[in-house]
Amino acid sequence: MKADICFFFRLASFAAAVFASSKFAFAIPDSPLSGEYDLTGSESVGNTWGGTYQIGESGVLNISGGGILTVTYGQNEWGTLTNNGVINIGAKDSAGTLIVDSPNSFTSGWAAVVGGSGTVNIGEMGSLTFTGYIPSYWGVSVHIGNMDLAGSVSVIPSAGVDSYFRVDNLTVHENGSFDSGAMHLSAQNGVWDIYGGGISAPKLRVASGEMTVNLRGENLLENLRVVSIDSNTGTTVKMNVFADNIIQNLEFNANSVMEFSISNGSRLIINNFSTKDNNNVWQAENVEAVFYDYSNGSFFIGNSDYWIEDNRLYIPAADTYVTLTAYDGEGGLLSGEWSFEWNAQLNLNELVLTVPEPAAFAAALGAFALAFALRGRAGR
Repeated sequence: MKADICFFFRLASFAAAVFASSKFAFAIPDSPLSGEYDLTGSESVGNTWGGTYQIGESGVLNISGGGILTVTYGQNEWGTLTNNGVINIGAKDSAGTLIVDSPNSFTSGWAAVVGGSGTVNIGEMGSLTFTGYIPSYWGVSVHIGNMDLAGSVSVIPSAGVDSYFRVDNLTVHENGSFDSGAMHLSAQNGVWDIYGGGISAPKLRVASGEMTVNLRGENLLENLRVVSIDSNTGTTVKMNVFADNIIQNLEFNANSVMEFSISNGSRLIINNFSTKDNNNVWQAENVEAVFYDYSNGSFFIGNSDYWIEDNRLYIPAADTYVTLTAYDGEGGLLSGEWSFEWNAQLNLNELVLTVPEPAAFAAALGAFALAFALRGRAGR
């Protein structure tokens, strides 16, 4: 009897061990993923010759508990990973890693290697890494519809890359880090909410449509070298600035509207304000800068050779005029005279709007009315 009991306990222990380790033997479900799957081991999808792994609209992939998913590709005639659902990578107290890798170079096609309209959530202990050969062409090779970033995103290409990493809606938390290396970022018709200054990239290219950037801390774009409105077919970029921030280069194209809302007491400094590709676009038309809840002392430009002409900002190197419009905190249009004045303290130029005081305006109106009346009397 004692031997039977010992055998039973040994059998139970063996079964428990097999069950505990069996999660490492499970493979990621076949494509498309339509349910929820927890990946805690080391798994892979894709290959060097083709194949697309899809996460459907109802699919949820959780990579945690030290789990690693490697996506391998060797072409971009079609995508390798398409996410229309949710990918959760790591958490505050659980590590998770997603690696996208191409071990060999190839002739670039035109499809995004990673694409889809879904959501990627990267927790504090999560990481998303692109490495190896990344297709180099003037198009989007990575497209993520929505990203919530508290961990890290790294792009480590094996060679130079001209293609774009597009994220339409992005939230970067205090400790989030987005380092695109030499790869340009891209966005279209979305909102970027930035709480931490962890974005590093050579350029953010904004396509046609409308984009909003909320800068919720200080100097959040200091490692983003250029913000560029690429399209000339009608683009609106809205910047809500809640603390002092510096933009190294802000470039615009024809038919562009730049809207600025700068919190009281905060300053936005643009070191170089120019047309696309550093004034390479000549005579850009229909360009407007609109300021909401405007106050003097909030908007500064590093360029010293610009001036105000016909109440517009003139950029001589591109022979381009920027229409200036300002509203008060209640949405009322502010009418006055714009000037471009040197600020010796900051060693920058400041856009200043002088609005006539009500008494001065009334006096001027009265003088005009009196002159008009005298002129009418003299003509009798």
